[in-house]
Amino acid sequence: PDGRFATLTYGTAIDDELNIYLSGADGVRKFDSNGAMLWEYSARPGEVMNAPALEDGKVYASDTTGFAFALDMKTGQPVWKTLMADNVGQDNGFNMVHAGIALSACDWRLPSPMGEANQKIKALNASTGNELWSYEPDTAVWNFLPLFVDNESFVFQDMSGKVHRLNLQTGDVIWKNGGRPGTWTDGSGALGPNGLVYAVNNNHPPPFNALDEHNPGTLSAYRVSDGKLVWQVTTPRPPNNAPAIGKVKNLPGLSLVMPLCQQVFQNATCDVEVYDAENGGLRWIFHGPTQLTPFQAGDEEGVLERAVRGIRGMCLPNGWSAPTIDADGTVFVGNEQGNSCTDHQQHTAGGLAVNKLFEWCQDSFE
Repeated sequence: PDGRFATLTYGTAIDDELNIYLSGADGVRKFDSNGAMLWEYSARPGEVMNAPALEDGKVYASDTTGFAFALDMKTGQPVWKTLMADNVGQDNGFNMVHAGIALSACDWRLPSPMGEANQKIKALNASTGNELWSYEPDTAVWNFLPLFVDNESFVFQDMSGKVHRLNLQTGDVIWKNGGRPGTWTDGSGALGPNGLVYAVNNNHPPPFNALDEHNPGTLSAYRVSDGKLVWQVTTPRPPNNAPAIGKVKNLPGLSLVMPLCQQVFQNATCDVEVYDAENGGLRWIFHGPTQLTPFQAGDEEGVLERAVRGIRGMCLPNGWSAPTIDADGTVFVGNEQGNSCTDHQQHTAGGLAVNKLFEWCQDSFE
């Protein structure tokens, strides 16, 4: 309501009535399915840079001043607010809630391969906000995304790509495996319905990981039960995103959709690769748009307007949004150039019948 460039937006959650809860640099807002704003919650001077979660009539989020909080879904009024640490990082992670426990990353400080980063995972009682346990992984986390295996455990990856499986109730380690020490990725893990958890990492440490749009990364699949590596492939561009796993239209079995891109890199091209989720076999590649300007769409244009309002100047987002696969096998993903993309036209590439992504882009499948 304050203008197109008035704030920066970071994450959404949608309830069963199709209302949308949007986190932004200045707080949280609720919109109905037609886009009318129903309420807003200001987190200033904090910034809400993680995606919110919904559970039991509450919206769960955290802000950069170190607080986790729960809001009433109907009114936006605070239910509880808990100080977890001196600060929470400015990456774009996720607040997640399950089995009465709210999970957040916090304690933004040195050391890490990427400078300051969130060093701890905190578990809070979802009803009261009281702290239940704290866990400090071997390497700091970036874009923290906890994925619930069941009511008793969850998995996540740290910034090096190492996967951790923890007991949800106690924070005890069940297993941890993988990763490349000293590296950083802007990506996150994914949990499949096939007993596998997937993780990503860049193969070169900072700052060498961002010197070339073709710097390789690694996509790995581990067994959820014991953490054993099942398969691993090298990606030709940085896997700076979370993959999606599901049935993609016209492809057999489960597929893994992996966006690849080096963001904030003028003239770099963004790709999407699709793999067989069971064995890592490459199914097809789409060579997507090229970043035409020094910064992503909306970043440079809105700097002055946000500065006037005291809002962070730039977002510096990933090249692609995280992809989504719907029940019909259609893939949806957003691009840093400001386009939303969808696949819906059948196309043949590499001997496979696949769906043509991004009709507004050039036909560039392999």
